[in-house]
Amino acid sequence: MVIAVIGTRKPAPEVVSLCERICVAFRDLGCSLVTGNAMGIDGIARDVWNERAPERVTLILPWAGYNRQFIRPQNHVVVFENQKAWKDSVRKYHPAAGRLSVGGFKLHARNFGIIEAADVVIAFPSNKPGGGGTGQGIRIARDMGKPLFILPQDLKALRQFYVECRRDRAY
Repeated sequence: MVIAVIGTRKPAPEVVSLCERICVAFRDLGCSLVTGNAMGIDGIARDVWNERAPERVTLILPWAGYNRQFIRPQNHVVVFENQKAWKDSVRKYHPAAGRLSVGGFKLHARNFGIIEAADVVIAFPSNKPGGGGTGQGIRIARDMGKPLFILPQDLKALRQFYVECRRDRAY
């Protein structure tokens, strides 16, 4: 199972701890990770998986070399290269797509790549109006019908999902 972990670049300390615990649990269950390699939540997830399973990490980058210092040789890397569906998603889901800088557009385009590659999405949004890039990822996940857990409010449902995954893998 591929888990997308997306979220704020400035998580509160309790959110950092929650994200680490969740990532360790799903990593140790044998799941793979897809994330955007940004600082904050993406980086926490990447680092947790890279500790023991870097070969199960896929990083979706807005451009080649984005936060390259954190990429391990075993990581899978996918770079935004004007994929039509990714570009179209920015225009569909971003409220002011026409005002984005080139870099901002690419950052938002990679959200589609992250969500598309995932079986399940775990999101830690910021308090920004619309949720920022994470909010866009949430909108994409909903439209794609992906199982989505927005934390911390969906923590109980995520725990139940994890228990079911563990039970299913026990056989």
